[in-house]
Order: sequence, then C-alpha cells, then structure tokens
Amino acid sequence: MVHGLDYIIKLVYVIDMLMCFRKAIFNTDLGIEIRDPKEIARQYVKFYFWIDLISGLPLDLVTENYYLRLLVLVKIIRLRRLKRIITFLNFSLQTRIRIRVFYLIARMLILMHWATCFYYY
Repeated sequence: MVHGLDYIIKLVYVIDMLMCFRKAIFNTDLGIEIRDPKEIARQYVKFYFWIDLISGLPLDLVTENYYLRLLVLVKIIRLRRLKRIITFLNFSLQTRIRIRVFYLIARMLILMHWATCFYYY
C-alpha cells in the first residue's frame, strides 16, 4: 500500500532528476566547470539518468516479482556522486578522513544488511 509520503518522496526524486539536466558539472581532466545545458544533458543521459530512472520507478506498484523489485537497489550507485561532492568541496584533511570513515562504515552496514536479507530468503 502506497502512502502520501511515498508520493512526496517520488516527487522529490523526479524534481532531482529534472534538476540534474541543469546542474553544472566539473570536468576533472580539464579542471573547468561545464555550464552548457546540452553538454550537461548529454553527460547525464550517458549514465546517471538511467540509474535515476530505474531507481525511481514505482516497481512496487507495477509488479509483485521480488527480483524485479530489487532493481530499486541501484540507488546505492548514487552514493558515488556524494564522494565526488566531498572531494570537490575542499574540506580539511581531518574532515575528509572522518567523512571517508563514515562512508566506509555506511557501505559495510549496507553490505551486511544485504547479506542478512539474502540469507533470510
């Protein structure tokens, strides 16, 4: 059963996807920020758009297939963006280390959760 909060979360997700077509991207090879909307859209559609699209689909409403519904787990790939943002923000070395430790702990917890879920089923 889908609740009102689920619809709000999906709406925020769709807004985020639309904003990704306009967000400037940083080209690390050239060291410049790209603001051309066509280039931003091209880069977004290359990879992250498909991840966002698959993870944003309301598969729980469309199908009862358990394995197909697991596709929403591709949201985890979005964490790669967080790593890029942290690198770009120029935090102090100590803060970056703390963030990396937190990131590693979060990844371990997610993997342990998955392992227990797979063991249970």
